[in-house]
Amino acid sequence: MSNTLKLRLFICGVILIIAGIACAGDSLAQKREMAKGMMDFNEMQASDFYKGQYVQGELLELWDEFAYMEEYTETALGRKTNSRVSAHYYIMPLQTSYENGTPVFAAVCLKNVTQISAAEQMINEMNDYWDEESDGLYTSIPITGKVSVLDDELKQYFYEWLMYGDEESSTSDYDQFVCPYIITAVQPNSSSSTLSMGVVMTLIGAVLVGAVVFVTIKSKREAGKDMSPQAVQYGDVPYPEQDSTLMNDMAKLHQPEDNADEFFNRPIKPHEKSDSDNGLGIGIDDK
Repeated sequence: MSNTLKLRLFICGVILIIAGIACAGDSLAQKREMAKGMMDFNEMQASDFYKGQYVQGELLELWDEFAYMEEYTETALGRKTNSRVSAHYYIMPLQTSYENGTPVFAAVCLKNVTQISAAEQMINEMNDYWDEESDGLYTSIPITGKVSVLDDELKQYFYEWLMYGDEESSTSDYDQFVCPYIITAVQPNSSSSTLSMGVVMTLIGAVLVGAVVFVTIKSKREAGKDMSPQAVQYGDVPYPEQDSTLMNDMAKLHQPEDNADEFFNRPIKPHEKSDSDNGLGIGIDDK
């Protein structure tokens, strides 16, 4: 396995572990929040909402759609492809605000196709009611929703809808009419599937990371064995006296006679004078 492939698998494994833990954690948090008991949003004041809360109830009135979310792929030339609308955002009056005489509006996000179709029917019924073409509202949508803070971009569209035709006013003049939270419809049983998916992703990621670590350690160990010094053994070279065969061969060789005594017993005589200079020397008589 190449180092590049191991690095890619390791990164994929880490990403899967992080994503899996995030999914599982979100699912467990959702289960804990739902276990507290969900309030009916038709009985709640604006001050009763908080981030991360789960609520339930029936959508009785939807006044209009004020925004939608579009998902698409952008090409290198800046063109949109594979475009689709994945979410719709609606204006919903809080039912309790009618009791106080000041209407307060909250945002609702729907993603389910059936719920979106019913929401369009509710808006049409509301328009007919205002135009006195109908004597009531007949469609409602039961939902379970998660509460989150209305982000700045949606809040801008929300205020633009409320302030339509009143350009002289500022957003602060309309703060009393706005609940700063949005209710996003969710599937009640989605937490279980999300938890299962998170666990599976975490396990797959752990297997990938573990496999890469195992292969890397194994490769290093095998490389270490190949580079370790080879075991060697030195042999002694026998001395001549230790090798009887060599000694026997040497004994058969012809040995020269020892003439040292004759050499050193020769008489010493004075060196004869030469014509060039007078010098003393010693000589050995070869006669």
